[in-house]
Amino acid sequence: MKNNAMELNSNYYQSYMKGNYDRVSKNYDDNMDYKWQNDNDPRYDFENTVLSACEAKPSNFSALDVGTGTGRISLMIASKFPNANVRGLDQSTQMIEIAKSKTKDMHLKNISFDQYSIETKLPYSEKIFDIVTCSLAMIYFTQKDKFIGETNRILKAGGFCCVSTIGNEDMNSVLEPFWELYYKFNPSFVNTFNPRLSEEQSRKLFEDAGYSGVKVTSFKENVIFGSLRDYMALFNTYGLSGLLFFLPKSAAIQLMDEYQKKLESMCGPDGNLVVLREVLITKGQK
Repeated sequence: MKNNAMELNSNYYQSYMKGNYDRVSKNYDDNMDYKWQNDNDPRYDFENTVLSACEAKPSNFSALDVGTGTGRISLMIASKFPNANVRGLDQSTQMIEIAKSKTKDMHLKNISFDQYSIETKLPYSEKIFDIVTCSLAMIYFTQKDKFIGETNRILKAGGFCCVSTIGNEDMNSVLEPFWELYYKFNPSFVNTFNPRLSEEQSRKLFEDAGYSGVKVTSFKENVIFGSLRDYMALFNTYGLSGLLFFLPKSAAIQLMDEYQKKLESMCGPDGNLVVLREVLITKGQK
């Protein structure tokens, strides 16, 4: 029963998130540019992790960025390593169109993009990539173990897999009130999405998939989201708003009204919302 529920959730979530990211694609880069205090943004640490893996390979290495979105990581690799062969993979047609537009503006010739529904089966043959990256996309994968197993399948011997994802302490102060309300209106709901991981769980995923020398780093820090409106923009990209479709319209409206009131009570005198964020960066070698 649980496996069936996971398959249903996986299919639903991927279908919903494709449409969701198509909708938010034009404003995605701006909405994701929230500020970590002291400029301690783990996105930069992830970039350094990826660059270190790239530098350890011959100049003509092949790389795949899964969940590339608007191309932040795939374009970085292609621009810094002109002899590399880079692919970006995403299920959102509109996100890929923006990445392609950036590619044209940057005059890059060593990168291409594939549109494909991502999770348990990657559309590539075995042992063809030297590096596989996935930046803040695995949070949406219901069957993370199968995904990490797929990254190992398509990597050459000695290849690197670098993944950043959301930790299990991420945004608890604002997410727990949502889940309390959601179970109030939908008490029979079984949550098998399991979007967040602990350091131990992330390490085990990689080791169970056959990776060695696995290194996991956790970044925790308070983040200033700005206004409540700024937070809700990110809330929508998380896909939790999609769960409202399982409720009657009147219940969904009441839930969000109560949720917004709870969030308003958390905002400071300046109207800003500050929450603890946790990002995990995991690197393993095949």
